[in-house]
Amino acid sequence: MKKNFCLSHLYLFLEPLRVFAIFCLILIASCGSADFGNEPADYVVVNTKSPTWERDIAPIMKLKCLNCHGENRSSFVPSDTPPYANNKFDQSDFFQTKAASIEARIFKDAKMPMPPQFATPLTADERAALVSYFKILSSAATKDLPTGTPAPDALGFEKVKSLFSTSCAVAGGCHAASGGISDLTTYEKIFAKGTAIKGYLERKEMPKANTKGYKPTADENKLMIQWITEGMAK
Repeated sequence: MKKNFCLSHLYLFLEPLRVFAIFCLILIASCGSADFGNEPADYVVVNTKSPTWERDIAPIMKLKCLNCHGENRSSFVPSDTPPYANNKFDQSDFFQTKAASIEARIFKDAKMPMPPQFATPLTADERAALVSYFKILSSAATKDLPTGTPAPDALGFEKVKSLFSTSCAVAGGCHAASGGISDLTTYEKIFAKGTAIKGYLERKEMPKANTKGYKPTADENKLMIQWITEGMAK
């Protein structure tokens, strides 16, 4: 009788603890799976094999780089960071022009890595996407590039001039004389950026879907690529 009495009291003592423990486990599980919605992700879901600027690389730049290299910087940015005017990481033209140095800072510079140690690091997939994109840019920069003087029968600028002026250098567009990302209103300015333009055309990233102006057909796109490949004859 005494033994049963003790066991019953022990049960009454332990049962609330058991219920409390179960409640805590349920609470922890629900918190772990909850979607709070207000906390931004610290990574970008990317295509690691065939990334594009708009879909993969630009979001990485926005999340991991623009705190220091964007127009609206955070207060903790090191004082020796170049000004935005010379450091436009949100512009694909700038990224292409500086691709080699950006790649070196991300993957080869142990003393001054990028992102820096105090910033959110790149994920493995983000790094893989960047590696793939740098390879794409490198391939576009060396594939079928013009060497020396264009052949006498090479396509002339007059054959593609109207395509550049109506689809790229249109007023208010990305490559107008003023207000655009980069000026493509003259032969000389197009020639200077021929390598980058060829890469954009081959990857079908130019002109952009939402850009102002004429949208070249597939054949016209090939014509512009041919003109650049043959040496950009004037």
